[in-house]
Amino acid sequence: MLIAVLIILIITTILLVLLIKSPTKTIIPSNLDNIPALRWNSTGITVAGISGSPGSTDNQLNSPFDIFLDYANNLYIADRGNHRIQKYLFGSSIGQRVAGNVTSGSSSDKLSLPSRVLIDSNENLYIADTNNNRIQFWRKGANSGTRVAGTGKKNKSRLYSSKLFSSIFSTLNKTTLFSLHITVCL
Repeated sequence: MLIAVLIILIITTILLVLLIKSPTKTIIPSNLDNIPALRWNSTGITVAGISGSPGSTDNQLNSPFDIFLDYANNLYIADRGNHRIQKYLFGSSIGQRVAGNVTSGSSSDKLSLPSRVLIDSNENLYIADTNNNRIQFWRKGANSGTRVAGTGKKNKSRLYSSKLFSSIFSTLNKTTLFSLHITVCL
């Protein structure tokens, strides 16, 4: 009996609080300039390269095209104009070349206009080597890569060797590589 009385008292108290509570009022400010708004930082912060100064030294970039952050927040950049992939350790403004070099080429140690870069959990690179019509797999610390997709030659009739690889993706388990590409027929 005592429990039933306590339950009735609790329910009655809750109902009274809900009924007595005044409705909320919306206040519209008379001056709309005082309303806070989110805005982009229009000046930006340069985290890699030297603004307005393209080049090929370790602290410069030339037509960067794609970026990738690994698990440790290291930044990888497809430095398209320098035919290389640069790695910037977290907090550093000096990069280190991890694939390709400043000279364009089609041999396994060179890249030509790399457009995309993907890093797996072992820090191996998958690179869309656009001008060579191939996807290169570059093991961590290696001096050259291995072609894993494309023929390395222009061929308008085959999708896997199209003129432009626009992006590469990896599945969650990192065992299969997919390429998304655009075929340009001239």
